[in-house]
Amino acid sequence: MDCLIDYIGLQGCSSTTPDSGLYINDLAGIQLKQINEIANEEQVNYTGVWADVQPRAIKKFALDVRKAMRQKYNIKGVTQSINVGKIIDTATTRAAANEYRGATIELNEETAELVYSNF
Repeated sequence: MDCLIDYIGLQGCSSTTPDSGLYINDLAGIQLKQINEIANEEQVNYTGVWADVQPRAIKKFALDVRKAMRQKYNIKGVTQSINVGKIIDTATTRAAANEYRGATIELNEETAELVYSNF
């Protein structure tokens, strides 16, 4: 979802055009002056406010998409995953016949390190 950062821009604060060609302050009632007035000490000005607003908006958008998908599909989340700690080189490691291709995973649950996953 990071591809949505700066997808919509602030007109008047940058010389680059956002990928969408849209600006938040093109909406009626939203002006740079108003955005600047809500900035706190950490945000300093409207660019800091916009930098804080975007990640929150993206998270809300992602939640809304998941909610809409759950109304039609039964989506289950992964609560735990295992980091195998090894990158498999598929360019040089290949089984001779199709029947031997694929992955085999063996776990020793006493020593397996379980890691929470956002997937």
